[in-house]
Amino acid sequence: KYFRTIIWYGLTPFPLHIIRDGEEERCIEQTVQALLITYSLFLQFNDDSVADNDVTVDNDAAANDSTVNNGNLNSDSNSISDIDLWENIYDPTTFYVGNTDDLNVYHYKDLIIKVYGEDPVPDNFMQEDKINQIYKEAEKLPEPKIKQKWISERSPVGKQFRFMGQRYIPDSEILQELVAPPERAMPKGLDVMGVLGSDRAYDILINKYQENKVWPGYPEKFSQLKDKFSKIPADEWRSNMYYGWLWVLKSIISPFKEGFPSFMLNEAWVDKSLDTALGSWAQLRHDTILYGKQSGAECGGPDYPLVKSYVEPNVEVYDRLLWLTKYSRLNLSNKGILSKDMEFRMGNFEELLEFLKECSIKELRNEELTDSEYYRLFDYGAKLETLTSNLADEWLRWFEITSETDKNMAVIADVHTVPGEYLEVGVGPAHHIYVVVPIGGKLYLARGAVFSYYEFISKNRLTDEEWQKMLKENKQPPQPEWMKNYMDGPKEELPVPKEPFISPC
Repeated sequence: KYFRTIIWYGLTPFPLHIIRDGEEERCIEQTVQALLITYSLFLQFNDDSVADNDVTVDNDAAANDSTVNNGNLNSDSNSISDIDLWENIYDPTTFYVGNTDDLNVYHYKDLIIKVYGEDPVPDNFMQEDKINQIYKEAEKLPEPKIKQKWISERSPVGKQFRFMGQRYIPDSEILQELVAPPERAMPKGLDVMGVLGSDRAYDILINKYQENKVWPGYPEKFSQLKDKFSKIPADEWRSNMYYGWLWVLKSIISPFKEGFPSFMLNEAWVDKSLDTALGSWAQLRHDTILYGKQSGAECGGPDYPLVKSYVEPNVEVYDRLLWLTKYSRLNLSNKGILSKDMEFRMGNFEELLEFLKECSIKELRNEELTDSEYYRLFDYGAKLETLTSNLADEWLRWFEITSETDKNMAVIADVHTVPGEYLEVGVGPAHHIYVVVPIGGKLYLARGAVFSYYEFISKNRLTDEEWQKMLKENKQPPQPEWMKNYMDGPKEELPVPKEPFISPC
């Protein structure tokens, strides 16, 4: 019910204008409805249940969408007003994903005060001179950054009020700007990675998919977007959890220089890193699909033999992940929406990231890890499962409150829509990767796991259950062609070790 309600609040428009028969037409009825919704939300009641028409609130909250009024708006400090309830949802989700892309209750509250005063009478909302004034003031309000390239009366574009609007997310702007129906109606995940800084992504787009021939204006538009996003300051990349996640992905697709292990300097590894970033991005879109605007190892057992392990020494990734985890933990704790147990486990994850960073630095210095570090790396999978399977609550076990679908890493999300078709991005089961790594002056063949990224056009929006069934029945579409650069051989089950051992984590 929550999912459906938030989606409805996020997608239902109250436009200022619509295009009918090629002409722009005012939507006065919907505009007045938006004014009434805003008025009702900020309406206060006195102790005797008599309405107080004063809609003024904290000026900072009124003037700035990114500022949330944390004060109690009622005269009775022990009660919770409607705007408080609204902000109890909006504030945390703003920290997660960002601000609404469309006009919201703060914008329309500001309109009401400017046109009708601080003690408005709803009966006057339809007065022609006041409506004209509303439209004049609305011209000063910001346009949405993410606009559909096709227009219909049912899906208007341009300035519009949404009660709990979907949020502006930068990758949706990239996807939206890099389509030009009908020449290029569907974007690609590579568009996002290219604009975020991956030269390899752009190389594939031009030389493999020949997007410059599909849409001659593509290179110029791509260049404009890449220039725009390259100028985003560091503090903006760290302004909320969504931006922070993309900031981490930027470090994954950054090229490595001399001094790194040789396996990290070839094109196959560049493509593998691109796959990793795309897989993580697909998970990000899946986890924020409600808010973002479109376009097994158990513990206990005997000791085990020492197995040498190797950490991909991408120090920058661990640094940024560490910042994002600390940033999330501190802010969620300050907002009072993080349990003590959850805070403890996030602290454990920070310790794990510090450890991976330390191992990476030693590897880059050609220093071999200690036996205790090898033992700890061997327990890495068990440690991750312990952290993720107990995040719900200290009194509830993960398996008691999640479905089999939730426990499966395969997820899917639609990120772009054209009439009758959806661009789906997702991940399947992890792929195994084999890498020749230097350890103690010798070369070893190491085996690890990487994302399996999928991207395809579907006639229907797919759920995780439907996607996982497709994978189970081997009916999934092929992965992007360019990934064959670092893939070889058919999918096979890995053999069980002759002498299996159990981790006593």
